[in-house]
Amino acid sequence: MREFKSVAFNGLATGDNELVAAEEGKIITVRSLCIVGVGGVMQIRFESGAGGTALTGIMHVLASHPLVMPECPSGCFSTVKSQSLSLELTVATTASGWLTYSLSEV
Repeated sequence: MREFKSVAFNGLATGDNELVAAEEGKIITVRSLCIVGVGGVMQIRFESGAGGTALTGIMHVLASHPLVMPECPSGCFSTVKSQSLSLELTVATTASGWLTYSLSEV
C-alpha cells in the first residue's frame, strides 16, 4: 500500500510555483486536490518541473469557487520521474489550497 502525503499552499503568485519537491528516482502522483483563487478568474496548469511537461490543460477557476478533484485511487496525474510538481498561474491572482499525493518508483 502506498503512503499518502499532503501539502497545503497559500498565496501563490503568477508564474511557476513548486508544490512538491522532486525526489531522485520518484514519481509524484496527485490523488486529490482543492484549489481556490482570489480576485478574478484564475488560469492554472499543473506541470512536471517548473516550466516543464504539462500534466493538465489550462483550467479556468472563478474566484471563490474552488476546483476540487476528489480522491482518485489510480491518481489524477503524475510527474516525470525525478521531477517536481509545479502549479503555473498565468493570470495575476493568488491561489491557495491543498493536495494529497504519493511517491513511487513506477
